[in-house]
Amino acid sequence: MIFASKRNRLLLALSLCVGLAWIPTPPRAQRGLLDPFASFIATIQWSRADAAFDEGQLDLGLARAESALELNPEATAGWSWLASVLVHRFASLEFEPIPATRRAWVEAGLELLSRGEELAAEPAELAFHAGLVMAYVASIPGEVLEWPGGPQSAWRDAAEHFERAKELGHPRAEEIAQAAWLEVYSPHRPHELESDPEAIKASGEVEIPDKN
Repeated sequence: MIFASKRNRLLLALSLCVGLAWIPTPPRAQRGLLDPFASFIATIQWSRADAAFDEGQLDLGLARAESALELNPEATAGWSWLASVLVHRFASLEFEPIPATRRAWVEAGLELLSRGEELAAEPAELAFHAGLVMAYVASIPGEVLEWPGGPQSAWRDAAEHFERAKELGHPRAEEIAQAAWLEVYSPHRPHELESDPEAIKASGEVEIPDKN
């Protein structure tokens, strides 16, 4: 059952910042004979976590997700999927009415991605994902999350995540980082771009590729 208390939801979101974000890597000796089956068992746990979220059982879903990450911490997709759930599902207007709690869910997602960079097989993908999260934060109306520093601060954080992804070898990170830095130093509103040929020219210097 979804937590009825707004205070409980806030506490849960905040606890994730210091809980799921610091999931330890199970010692290989401890995993032992489970190693050949860990990926398969983790996949089952991810499905069970998703089912629990659909039923509104947040605590159960998060426990199952934690189990999946412990079983297979190298699986980049697992860290990325759970971060997306925290950011785009639990931090949504439909799920959470309080901006501070929505922001706490987003912060938990970012902390999770940061921890995943240390354990996953493809840390560049998780650094890139963190940049996309901050680009999303920068692009939505300010009252949704009431993010400290506003859009400019969020774009700066996004650019720094993309720069880290570039250093880790992500093939698309360099040009996306340039686009994010452009938003930091030369932000333009759509109507300004339409009426200012120089702004159009400047904005065209960095092309954001299709995510698909």
